[in-house]
Amino acid sequence: MKSTEYKATDDAAVQANNTLDEEEEEDEVEGFNFQRLRELYPDQVPSLVKLKTALLESTNEMAPLKVWQFQDLSQQAAQRILDAPHEDQLRTLVHIAQNFPVQARSLVSVKVSAEFRKELKHNQDQFINSLSLGVSEAALYMNGLYFDVDLIDVGKLLDTVRHELRVMQGLFSIGITDESLQKLLSLDLSPSSKTEYGLDIRDSAVQWINDIEKDGKYTRWSFSLMDLLRPTFPGMLRNIRRNLYSLVIICNPAHSASIPLLKLVESFYVHSAPLRIGLVFNVHP
Repeated sequence: MKSTEYKATDDAAVQANNTLDEEEEEDEVEGFNFQRLRELYPDQVPSLVKLKTALLESTNEMAPLKVWQFQDLSQQAAQRILDAPHEDQLRTLVHIAQNFPVQARSLVSVKVSAEFRKELKHNQDQFINSLSLGVSEAALYMNGLYFDVDLIDVGKLLDTVRHELRVMQGLFSIGITDESLQKLLSLDLSPSSKTEYGLDIRDSAVQWINDIEKDGKYTRWSFSLMDLLRPTFPGMLRNIRRNLYSLVIICNPAHSASIPLLKLVESFYVHSAPLRIGLVFNVHP
């Protein structure tokens, strides 16, 4: 962007086209919303197409920018995306990302609001404090699950998306909506009684079903304890490949009253909850 002298020919020139195919292009150019103008003045569509073409040609001139104009360019691009209608924000993001050099000249004139700057600064502070992510750095999370971008492949990522989708569909099918899910996660499930029990999990009586640190089904989880500082939904356990959380069930499998509890334990295991699960059989010899 700083040096465009290497361009021997102008391959960014937009050819004039008086057809309505222009509606599929960017509808906002240099502050003009051509979709709205076409709705207000349907009899002036040919003239609007010519105006839009002229503006695009002037916009696509890759004139070098001054050094000071680069200072807020990224924020101005984000502001342009947020100012677009909700249904067009994704398309605006794609258009700016794919045509950033030729869009830079028009982005310079975008005014960034003080509220947006404040929110951006807050988000940057949150990312660096909780995720250790600085400016221009990135990380991949899905529903609180961390993915190492250097190790994960598209196939595993797609499998995870499908698994998370099935879980969410199951929750929605039993009537749990977004609002009720937030309430469910924020419930205080601590017992009201003060009775406490102790159990030495090192005892051989505990039969462990899984080992998060060694089992293959947990290899995609992060091994770093720094993930404890990463933000997640209230009440959720972090998916860390360490035996940090243990669930020990004392039951008699021969009694029918133990069946619901064992089914709950099975559900935790099948859905890869970050729990090391152990059983103590309460039976009389």
